[in-house]
Amino acid sequence: MMLEILQVDFLRYAFLSGILIGILCPVIGAFIVLRKMSLMADGMSHMALSGIAAGLALQKYLPFLNFLNPFYIGMLFSVLGSFCIRPLMKLYPYYREFVIPIILASAIGLSVVFISLANAFNSDLFGYLFGSLVTISKTDFIVVLIVLIFVLGFVILCYKPLLTLTFDEEGALVSKRGRQVVEILFTVTIALVVSVTMNIVGVLLVSAMMTIPVAKGMQLAKSFKQVFIYSIIFAEFDILSGLVISYNFNWSTGGTIVVIAFLVFMIVLLIKKIVQTISHSKPVKYSTEKTVKF
Repeated sequence: MMLEILQVDFLRYAFLSGILIGILCPVIGAFIVLRKMSLMADGMSHMALSGIAAGLALQKYLPFLNFLNPFYIGMLFSVLGSFCIRPLMKLYPYYREFVIPIILASAIGLSVVFISLANAFNSDLFGYLFGSLVTISKTDFIVVLIVLIFVLGFVILCYKPLLTLTFDEEGALVSKRGRQVVEILFTVTIALVVSVTMNIVGVLLVSAMMTIPVAKGMQLAKSFKQVFIYSIIFAEFDILSGLVISYNFNWSTGGTIVVIAFLVFMIVLLIKKIVQTISHSKPVKYSTEKTVKF
């Protein structure tokens, strides 16, 4: 069955892209979850949706721009949105959590306006919202690969500053300018990961793939590095099994992947609870204190 699936071009690129995204999401998701910034992915994904809607409107009213893929306009909007979020968070340092709902609501409003202008309430929009196998092309795969190289390079080069900002943001021994550079690159990185992930799971479900695998990894990991390993394993299983099932049963790609991720999460919690009950051990809580092993 797998050989049959991989013989079709768009399916092959969908699976290859899924493998790369299974690495991307947990790597950035681990930092997002532990920094309590999970909603940021939602905000940026909705900014991407407004970009996609703008692209559809441009294609309708400016036919000579039909060569522009709405997906890449969405990516541009997501990156630009990341530069809007940071100044607002800086403006309200003690109430940063309400900045995301402002961005999210504004992005949804902008999306609805553009979608109505483009009269784009159709199957193409459904694919952007919830993911679709048929939208993945060779170019999309190359873009995901480039983003993966950028993200891994950023995390490897800036691992220590990122680690410090994650576990001890107030006492971070990073220069003011160096901290700003890392924060800007981190925010842009989130935007890029969100943008390339939405092709597989859809705009509305992107944040799930950046948080659920990490949540599962945190249940099993005993160190921060182990969170990466377990999260990537879970993400790969969720995405690849979701792609196979959605193809065979003609289900929504993104919805299938997220449902599988959630079911596996419940199974992990259940198994852990059973093991703890049998061994009569105390529940293990994941800690972000300085005693966490790196």
